[in-house]
Amino acid sequence: MARRFGRGHSVRRVHGRDFGRWRGRSNGSRRIGCDSLIDVLKVDEKRWKQPYGIAADGPPDLRLAEFAELGLINCIDLGDAIMSDLSVDVGGVGWWVADLPPSERVLISDHLLGCIRAVSSNIFEACAALLAYREADAEFVAYLQRGLRSNGRYQMPPPRGPYDDLLAIRADANIANVARALGSALDCLGAAIVGVAGLPTSIVRADLGASQKELGRAARREPRGQWATLASQVETSIERAGPAGWLLWLMDLRNMLVHRGRRVSTISSSVTAASPGRPATLTAVRLLPVSPALTEIEAWVGDGGYCMSLLSEPAEATLAGTIGSAAKTVDAVCAALLDVWLVRRADPELIPQPMKQWTVPKRQDGPRFTGYQPDLDLSSNVSSIGASDEAAYRLRAAGMIKVGLR
Repeated sequence: MARRFGRGHSVRRVHGRDFGRWRGRSNGSRRIGCDSLIDVLKVDEKRWKQPYGIAADGPPDLRLAEFAELGLINCIDLGDAIMSDLSVDVGGVGWWVADLPPSERVLISDHLLGCIRAVSSNIFEACAALLAYREADAEFVAYLQRGLRSNGRYQMPPPRGPYDDLLAIRADANIANVARALGSALDCLGAAIVGVAGLPTSIVRADLGASQKELGRAARREPRGQWATLASQVETSIERAGPAGWLLWLMDLRNMLVHRGRRVSTISSSVTAASPGRPATLTAVRLLPVSPALTEIEAWVGDGGYCMSLLSEPAEATLAGTIGSAAKTVDAVCAALLDVWLVRRADPELIPQPMKQWTVPKRQDGPRFTGYQPDLDLSSNVSSIGASDEAAYRLRAAGMIKVGLR
């Protein structure tokens, strides 16, 4: 059966959150999309530390999405919609009761919601890492500035102590943090696609690439159906989110930083000679590789030499651009997933939730890790568990607690 996914869902209040309440806000706040992300992240740190000016009600993801103009509202709304469908009475998503036994229904439901919440959390972690990168890189450039002589000649200054040696490492570490966070956000988006679209594959091991392949297989089985529509929307969302190849480049960078030997860190610098009344100045920008999937020597050969193996823009611009592209992709895909969810909720028989999404995890061989200083007596010291309203409700819907949390 072919069915188009359309808009028109109503606003609902879900566990202290207004489902869809940030669509078309009329409070005078400015949302101009991800194109302004670089400017937003370049603002002085003092702006990030300023009070909101109004009562800081609601969850922090809503406030941060508004401030950073990341356009993640559809992602937040999708999580709210799934949250509203968790049932304390039957466990897990209530309208899956005919498709799954209680245990699988609870496990898949809670993991799906956790993945969707992790999408926006990881985007915000990437923003935090980019701000930390800017701070570390500015300190490193100030350190390099000490080697500049009044006559315009330059000699690398010796480190004054271990903190100076850490400056370049801090900058590189936060580049890795941005790439890791964005890769995690997109992999969690892949799990959301599996869960929301009801694809017959593991939701725990899903990532964006695997979910696209599975969605493509489902679309070929039903070329005029809902899976084909969603597959086209996901592909279009990625293509429109940034320059050609942005997603492959980002995932290659993440994989290189996490799994393989690092490429050599490169800084392009120039010196402006002193003039009457103006001292000599040093400008230095860090550059990222064009082909992070290649090793150092492969890149020099394959990309046409050392200079051609590097992107011709500051690393900060590249990182901010990938955050913007990832956020655009997330928002567009989550808008499509929200439509799918609402259509499935209205007609649960349209796409049964498959048992294949959950498999019993294999026990790992070897000794059980207990930590390095396992001195806390949790069994006797813990009298209560503090949790947010959402976390408490998730635990109740999973059948984990029968009493209130505080």
